Formats: sequence, structure tokens, C-alpha cells
Amino acid sequence: MSFLDSTTTGPQKRPRRTFLYGTHGVGKTTWAAGWENAIFLPTENGCGDLDVTRTRLLTTAKEVVDAITEVRSSDFKTLVLDSIDWTEKLVQRDLDKENFQDAFGRGAVEINRRVSSILRLLDTVIAAGKNVVLIGHAEIKTVTRPDGTSWSAYQPKLTKHAGASVCEWADELLFAQTVVLTQNKQIGLKQVSVGVDTGDRVLYTEGTPAYQAKHRKIGLKPSYKLSDVSSYLNDIA
Repeated sequence: MSFLDSTTTGPQKRPRRTFLYGTHGVGKTTWAAGWENAIFLPTENGCGDLDVTRTRLLTTAKEVVDAITEVRSSDFKTLVLDSIDWTEKLVQRDLDKENFQDAFGRGAVEINRRVSSILRLLDTVIAAGKNVVLIGHAEIKTVTRPDGTSWSAYQPKLTKHAGASVCEWADELLFAQTVVLTQNKQIGLKQVSVGVDTGDRVLYTEGTPAYQAKHRKIGLKPSYKLSDVSSYLNDIA
């Protein structure tokens, strides 16, 4: 059959590859729990206080692979890996046990190779009709442009090569943080600016110099309340 005989038009509804990262305690795990018929694969104790379906704590990279493989053929609709950066730590632990010679950047390259292998396995979960949500932590890193300008920004807490692979893999790279306002406060003879937590938790779908984010879905808003996962899921559908 000719390739031209099988052409299609219009957006295609399909499972999503989602990577949500953000600051500590912002509510990333709670947000992921709002996805359809989700099962959590915990590599850290981040979902223990929530009413969610979860496997036991996964303590090796092999256990992560085996659990993903089992979920692929299950009735669950969403696989949540909580978290991807702790999964990377399990990969690093394997390298340490193997006495892997990681000098001259070889360790970072091997970590990326093994993390990318997990991403390819997650692609088979997508192919089985299930959503995949990765949860990650954020850290502040220095961004440097080729012209020499640099600034600080939130980025996923992953090593350089693995972080690039995970961000490229994701259809939606989402950043979550609390909304903080500044106000002037008089301390002695000086006026200083202090941060005030508004209590709002926001998910961002589009990047700025302050953080990485992206999406491939037409119709997504630039931001959503993190507590309103249903609005995001309606738009992503």
C-alpha cells in the first residue's frame, strides 16, 4: 500500500507523555493522582499519604523496568513514575555497584543511555494505550547562551544528558510552583523586599527564562491552577 493512500488530517487523540516537575511540596503527586485510573510506581516515598493505587517502593532500576512491564499489560489507564530523578539515582547506584569507570563524562553518558532505555520502555506503555506521567523535582541552574549571557532558571533535577532526553521525550513538559509576591517591609532604617506566599499553586505549560516548559497540544492555556487537574485534562483531551 502506498504511503499516500494512508494519509490522515487533523489532530489525533492519543495517550500523553507528560513530565511534571516543580518545587518541593507544591502538589505534583496530588495532581498526577487526578489522571484516569492511575497507578503509581514510587521510587521515593512521595505518595504514601495519598489515597492512590501504588506498587511497593521500587529500590532498583530493574524493579522499575519490571513494574513498567507489568503495568503495560494491565487495565490501568495511567502510569505515574514518582519520581524520574530518583529513578536516575537508582541507575547511578547500579553504576556504583558495577564499579563503572565514569571519568571524563562517561558516567553521565551511561546514565543517559540507561534512562533512555527506560523511556523507550515507557513508549511501549504509550503504544498500549496508556498515559505516562513522570514526576520530577526542580533545581535552580545557570543557563548560558552562546553569546555569553547567563541567568538562573528552574530546570528538572536531572543530569545534563538524561535531563535533555527526558525533556525531549515528553509531549508536555510542565512546571509547577507556588505564586510568591514581594512586598516592601521597613526594617530599622531600611526598606527590604520580602516574599509572601499567596497560597496559589500554578502549573505552567509554556517556558520563560525563569523555567523550562513546553507543550505540543493546540488549545492548552499558558497556566492552570494545580488544584484543578480536571480543567487541564479536559483541554489535553
